[in-house]
Amino acid sequence: MIVEFFGPPGSGKTTFAHALSEQLRQDGFAVDVYLSARPGEECSRSTVRGHARVGQGLIDPLRRLARPLAQLIALKTSGSHWVDTSTEALVANFPQRHKLTALRMRQYLVRLSAAWRDAGDSEHVTIFDQGYIQAVSSILLARGRASEADAAEMLFAAPPSDLAIRVEAPPTEIARRLKRREIAIGRFGRLFESYLGEPTQHARVANWLESELQRAGRATLSVNSIDPETLTAELARTRVKIDHVRPKKAADLEP
Repeated sequence: MIVEFFGPPGSGKTTFAHALSEQLRQDGFAVDVYLSARPGEECSRSTVRGHARVGQGLIDPLRRLARPLAQLIALKTSGSHWVDTSTEALVANFPQRHKLTALRMRQYLVRLSAAWRDAGDSEHVTIFDQGYIQAVSSILLARGRASEADAAEMLFAAPPSDLAIRVEAPPTEIARRLKRREIAIGRFGRLFESYLGEPTQHARVANWLESELQRAGRATLSVNSIDPETLTAELARTRVKIDHVRPKKAADLEP
């Protein structure tokens, strides 16, 4: 089962993904987690795949450069030569004026595709704090004049997850979290952050994506991460949703 999160920067995707993984493990699930590389975030990395440990200053930005490079080299030397058409289809939507950012997006999608394929072959619950839906959101925001039809087209090109979770938080709380993150990662670390668009733009794109996912019959859930108490309640709702989605998928596989 693949679970992916989407929402604006600072909404709490990584925090929620980590909390969900811990809850599922306590409930006896085998869980793999793929978290985005963000320095300065305070959570344990001992059970997380593909993520550098927390630190500050120059070390984490250097790790953020080295980790994708190492992963790409590993993919090149693994003997896997499969063609990822979804990556090419999504990158083709990136505006040409952002060539460097488009290159970074392509490298990210290549790594995401490999992790996604591994997750699809696994019997574990695999959680992505940022997956294909978040990538589509970034591309839509980079385009500027994108539409809901563009969102539908790109979602159709992206591999689906079993459950897509939208994470929301009040704009004032998001602004506070982003400010705290900026301080934690330092000036050099901020070079690797790309907060495309204003909160209202992020909300509009998230609305498009959620509507299109529901129109396509995909399993979705909206959660709020305003404070620890709300997080606990939303985790309980998410567990109910996962219990609902998993049996349906297992039944579909029966002969």
